[in-house]
Amino acid sequence: MIVLMLVGLTICYLILAGLSLYGNTRRTANVLFSLIAVCFAVWSFGMALFMDGSNISMMRLGAKLFYFAATCFAPLLLFFIVCYPRVRKIVRYAAIVPIVTTTIIAVLLALYPNFIITTIKLDSNGWTIEVNRIGYIVFAVPFVAYFFAAMCVDLWRRLHYSSGMWVRRLYYMSGIAATSIPGFVFDLVLPFYGEYRWIWIGPLASVIFLGTTLYSMARFRMLHVKSFLVQAVTYASLIVTLAACYGAAFFGLSQVFLPQMAKPSPGMFILNTILVLAAAFAFQPLRRMFDRYAERIFYHRKYSAEHVVNVLTRLTVRSTDLDTLLHSYLRAFSDMFRPRYVAVVFKDAQHKPYAVGKRLTAHMAYDAITQLKQNGTISMHGIAVLLPLCVSTQEIGYLVVGEGKDEREYRKRDIALFGVLADQLSIALLNIFRLEEIRRFAGTLEHEVNDATAQLRRSNEQLRFLDTVKDEFVSMASHQLRTPLTSVKGYLSMVLDGDAGEISASQRQLLQEAFTSSERMVHLISDFLNVSRLQT
Repeated sequence: MIVLMLVGLTICYLILAGLSLYGNTRRTANVLFSLIAVCFAVWSFGMALFMDGSNISMMRLGAKLFYFAATCFAPLLLFFIVCYPRVRKIVRYAAIVPIVTTTIIAVLLALYPNFIITTIKLDSNGWTIEVNRIGYIVFAVPFVAYFFAAMCVDLWRRLHYSSGMWVRRLYYMSGIAATSIPGFVFDLVLPFYGEYRWIWIGPLASVIFLGTTLYSMARFRMLHVKSFLVQAVTYASLIVTLAACYGAAFFGLSQVFLPQMAKPSPGMFILNTILVLAAAFAFQPLRRMFDRYAERIFYHRKYSAEHVVNVLTRLTVRSTDLDTLLHSYLRAFSDMFRPRYVAVVFKDAQHKPYAVGKRLTAHMAYDAITQLKQNGTISMHGIAVLLPLCVSTQEIGYLVVGEGKDEREYRKRDIALFGVLADQLSIALLNIFRLEEIRRFAGTLEHEVNDATAQLRRSNEQLRFLDTVKDEFVSMASHQLRTPLTSVKGYLSMVLDGDAGEISASQRQLLQEAFTSSERMVHLISDFLNVSRLQT
């Protein structure tokens, strides 16, 4: 029974390795995880050969296999933790030591049959196994060192980064830890003293690792194989349902309508044809039903893209103020997609970043985010999706979307919809910026008109003041001039009348012209006074 369980585990781990490679064959983390799964498969298969106990040569082969798998597992785990979830360049000289030590131990296992296990014999108490303790220590020390180095690296990175991405690592590392505890006890410590009766517990305990890994793949799209798992579950459920319905219908109907038919008959052929046609017509409705259930179970993001676009479009149309638009738009975005945060970062430093949810204080700046984007490290700072906000060639800023509150990665359809919404928001922001420019221009124009009006009023007041002064001056000058001119006119009249004696004809002519001029001047001054009185 134990051997069959170990063989089943071997098959499961090989399938898991294939799933990981299916997710992305070019991604380093996927390749390393596939190799780790292969190590688990070889470990389980070698343990099955060892536990079968049919002959000593098969037991030695099984022992070599599971010790070889354990030798490769620890450095692979260390490399995987360095590369997942963010690809990092492994320093060559740091990788040389694990590769060299693993190669040496693997060669010793292959070339020296007694490197770890010296003798295997059967007596009245069962199989007795003697261990070469020096060789066992040579094997165990690097294994323990690389395993705990991997755990320390994972702990250090978990303390330095609190992003939701590391929650996904928690499921994977929890499976590793839960598998390693019985593995250390029953597969590392007890065999050192020759106790091999319980080594099968370690591989069986790895079921926890298998379960947590599959759960992480299904829930968090670990290693980017979630879509494949969802499709596999959907179509497997569909096939099982159709097969069960077909079998139950065929058995029930054949028992009711064709109870005596032991050989193929036209009636049975007709019944099969009807059931096959019914299954064919039921395929699409059942597939849609299972797709809906898979969407609800695995993704938990139920929304209509058309509804989302319509709602956010209404917000962009109604809003004419930048703060109002950002608050309503980002709040609605956050309620629909439930990210940890969503923010708009502007290229123009005059506009401050606006965020809803958890804020990015250290990197909430256009230049800083651009630098992170160029370095390829945006996801290390909790940024799941970074979309440029631009219209034509005019850059506005970034739409920054954090990771989901439910720790799930966004699907391709989510990111595609984010792109549509980013373009929509870019146009709305550009319109508001243009409207703000018009408002600023209108305010400037109004201010200039008000200044010109005030200046004109001041000029008019000065003109009125000058006109008043002029009138006063004319009135005063007229009064001052009329009195002496009246006197001159009077004296000239007396001379012309002969009061001063006889005058000659030429003198009278000259005096008459002087009198006429003085009289004309008096009339002119009188007119000035009359005009001055009318203006007053």
